[in-house]
Amino acid sequence: RRQHKRNPQNPGDPRIAAFAKSSPADWCYLAEGALNLTCKYSGPEPVLMGSVLRLRKYNPDATGGARQANPWPDSLRFIKQVMLPLLGSRYVHPGVEVRIPIGFLRKLGAHIGNARPSKRRMYELDSEVNTALICW
Repeated sequence: RRQHKRNPQNPGDPRIAAFAKSSPADWCYLAEGALNLTCKYSGPEPVLMGSVLRLRKYNPDATGGARQANPWPDSLRFIKQVMLPLLGSRYVHPGVEVRIPIGFLRKLGAHIGNARPSKRRMYELDSEVNTALICW
């Protein structure tokens, strides 16, 4: 993959701008666990090819009913302190936190709904979390 010299957290990064303009229809269901759901980019923007979006689900069974407005600091810390040293940067990209456009989660949920395993559909994307992690 082509390496970008800009800081990925820089709002001027073309990948962040491309994500902000992407449509929920540009993303396909990839996998999910108890708390997170991932989608891969399948749209027309070359700069986003190979990107994976990690979104938070609302699952009170897994969180004891607690909600976090921003769950990513703990996830990023785990990725950087545990996963990255174990597997290396060739296999692990911590991700960059990006804002989710208004209405994106609802539309994405509808778009990928039928691709999700039926046992996972009882927990929707958490509409109170307005950010996601994107890995390039």
